[in-house]
Amino acid sequence: MYISIETDSVCTLVVKNEWPDAIIFEKDVGEFLVSELADLLGTVPTLVEGVVVGGSPCQGFSALNVQRRGFGDPRSLGIQKFAQLVAKLRKAAPQIRWHAMLENVASMVELLSLIHI
Repeated sequence: MYISIETDSVCTLVVKNEWPDAIIFEKDVGEFLVSELADLLGTVPTLVEGVVVGGSPCQGFSALNVQRRGFGDPRSLGIQKFAQLVAKLRKAAPQIRWHAMLENVASMVELLSLIHI
């Protein structure tokens, strides 16, 4: 089962063209309810492992942005929403072993070390 959650309609078109069997949602990842996810995942009762892969906007962390604000940039909320989605998936389908990977820019590590996380 391949599920794509995207707010950018151009990215949604890419997914539709490259992975025609994907289940596509064109909405904010933070809008999903646990019950929606449980219903969707209930259609595949044999699923035992799940991988969540995501990437949020990088402008808040990018070294190319001289005014970067890290988590102070509202676009960086995608990281929090990603973590919330993983938590919702674990609640919606606790029988599935969930793995998660979030990508962002390398300069994010540098910025995080400055704020001692």
